[in-house]
Amino acid sequence: MNVYLFGSHSGNNLGDAAILTSILYNCRNLPAHFFVPTPRPKFCASLQSFGNFTPVNIHPLTLSWRFLGFESLRCLKSCSLALICDGILFGRQLFNPMFNFISNIFCLLPFLDKWKVDLWCFGAGLGPFQSKASRFMAKALLSRCSRLLLRDDDSIALARALDYQGTIIRVGDLAYLNYVSPDDVGNSKAYELGLFDKPAFGVNITKYLGSWLKRSVDQGKFLANLVNLVRFIKRSMGFEPVFISTHPMDDDINHVAALEVSCSFISAKKFLSHDLMSFLKKLKFLIGMRFHSLVLSSAVGTPVLAIIYADKAKSLMNLYKTEDYALTIDAVVENYWEQPLKRFTEDLDRIKIVQSQVVEREKELARLGIEELAKAVSKEEVKVKHG
Repeated sequence: MNVYLFGSHSGNNLGDAAILTSILYNCRNLPAHFFVPTPRPKFCASLQSFGNFTPVNIHPLTLSWRFLGFESLRCLKSCSLALICDGILFGRQLFNPMFNFISNIFCLLPFLDKWKVDLWCFGAGLGPFQSKASRFMAKALLSRCSRLLLRDDDSIALARALDYQGTIIRVGDLAYLNYVSPDDVGNSKAYELGLFDKPAFGVNITKYLGSWLKRSVDQGKFLANLVNLVRFIKRSMGFEPVFISTHPMDDDINHVAALEVSCSFISAKKFLSHDLMSFLKKLKFLIGMRFHSLVLSSAVGTPVLAIIYADKAKSLMNLYKTEDYALTIDAVVENYWEQPLKRFTEDLDRIKIVQSQVVEREKELARLGIEELAKAVSKEEVKVKHG
């Protein structure tokens, strides 16, 4: 069975890369062949050992408008099923094909109908959809899906609000099931950074700051106070900080903060997602902004404290039952982070247990998503054999 994966498969965003790697790795024994549209085939080539797939070059130089291109359409035509993965259905910058996916996939609906390609949301998150146009496109796309396998309750509520009448299954984020490289990989990086025999904590920030919450943030003030926060932990707990970027666009802001603290910095360009997880496993905790910096850390048992830059980060802390410890951007900018941070560090052992229990449940729900795909693939195989 040929399966087309709609997603952000450039390898730049380590969260998106983790989802792709997880799908390929956990479906490697299924009778399925995946087509992976990517502007960076070389990145996908690094994953060839993880599963049965073909990279589809959608770089703009191939005259592709993201998924709309000759080679992409040729591969899509050969598929029985197409999966919309990750959180690529949202309304921000709706008509910017370099940033937004929904308008591009919307244009493919006539092709999906003509070629009778089934469509699912697979471990996806939805929204937000800020405009009437984005809600119109989202509703049309969802109505074309035979089933929605969604990773959070907020997405399920949004799908129902858009009048989706089909099957919805709550699954876990597939990044939870990502392959994790052997401990030697994480140990090697820790040794390189001078952290091999030192207790360390991670910090992840994004240059988006308040843009997803539709508000402006004083970046200078945010960084100055965040640096004070990191220094406070180092001074009071004796832990060494390391700034970790999970997207190249965030490298600069993380590097600047690391220089201010005089600590280590890890660029998103230096790691594959499964190698990063091996390193995250060694940390005492992670203070993170990017959604998948939190997911990848907690997936390997490292407790997390979110700085809320988007609703999905807030929802994750609610899911983890540790929302009372989350820091708002205002808490950092206005410099009233000290008490929440003290409570987090004092309750760290309990938080680790609580979050780990939720993560184990989310891993089971992610496996449910893989099982649903396995059923569909197996039915198709039987249909072909006896057709």
